[in-house]
Amino acid sequence: MKTLYRLFPFLLVIFAVFGVGCSHADNAAIEKAVSGELNLLKDLDAESAAQYISAAELFPDASGTEQLSSELNEVFPLFFQNFDYKILKTTVDKKKSSAHADVRIRTIDAQALARDYASSYIRSDIKAAAQTSGSRQGSISLEDRILLIDHLLTSKEYELVDTESTLALEYRDNGWQLVHNVALQDALVGGLISDLSDPEILSPEDTLKIYLKAIKKMDATEMSNFLGISSVLEQDDASRKAIANALLEQVQKTFDYKVTGSTVDGYEADVTALITTFDSDSIIQSYQEDMDPYLSSPQAVMDGYEERSRISQQELLDHIRSNTLSVQNESTFAMYNDGVSWKLKNPGSSLGKAIFGSLADMNVPEETGSGDATV
Repeated sequence: MKTLYRLFPFLLVIFAVFGVGCSHADNAAIEKAVSGELNLLKDLDAESAAQYISAAELFPDASGTEQLSSELNEVFPLFFQNFDYKILKTTVDKKKSSAHADVRIRTIDAQALARDYASSYIRSDIKAAAQTSGSRQGSISLEDRILLIDHLLTSKEYELVDTESTLALEYRDNGWQLVHNVALQDALVGGLISDLSDPEILSPEDTLKIYLKAIKKMDATEMSNFLGISSVLEQDDASRKAIANALLEQVQKTFDYKVTGSTVDGYEADVTALITTFDSDSIIQSYQEDMDPYLSSPQAVMDGYEERSRISQQELLDHIRSNTLSVQNESTFAMYNDGVSWKLKNPGSSLGKAIFGSLADMNVPEETGSGDATV
């Protein structure tokens, strides 16, 4: 018993030596397998890049299954700009049929790219809606999404960031190999796949700012389409067209915004913003003050319906055109998250009410000097 006790430290040394030797061989083989593949990412062509990342994995919810052109496939190597890595640790299970490598991976800032993509996606959606008077159907195609990514990667310079990931390996007849799956793809692009699918990548406030900034940059035609005024402009009534155009000119002169806060309850949110726009209340008040005496006079009865309507619309047009006052009102916008991103509920009508104020539902008085007014 004493002999065994004296031999115990010696046996521990022997086991440790043999254990380290075996572990070192395994670790070397695993590191070689990891390095063999990751070194390829430092200088990829489009065909090789497709083995590590695909459009279908980046955008699983995209409409259409079209084959990407060879030009669009050239986008994928851009994900691996300045790619680098460092193997931190390797482990093998007892059966030696699988292993893991902890790796520090250096990539472009995937979260920043995903945020920029989400913003660009919303702007593209708004632009499409603003370019037609009809409602927009469907989602942006897979090709359009890749083009958005391409534009961002070629027009912006993203910082480099380090992320740590655990890569899975399996032992096959010809040695250790990385397990190619979505987890590997996501790790090699710094978590971009996860970030692109994150429905919270932009907050409700961030999302509303994109809508409001887009409104500020629209021309008269785009604004009329997006806010629903195009239906008035498409009518044959020249007076109503003139009124609608005058309102759009007022918006372009005065519109500004400042998002002030939000409350979030699950998949619903209310975002508040200070909206600067033309003073619609002042226009209506001065318009009615000038019209009331006429509409109450015998002359208005003698003029008949058509003449009263013409005078009323011309008077309203004059008051809109001559307005120089602006006002700042707090508006609350309802938003929802559909599991993909935050979206503004009824964007055209909700923004229209905030911007046009009292004139959003205006009925031009014709028979009497009281009541609501509508353009």
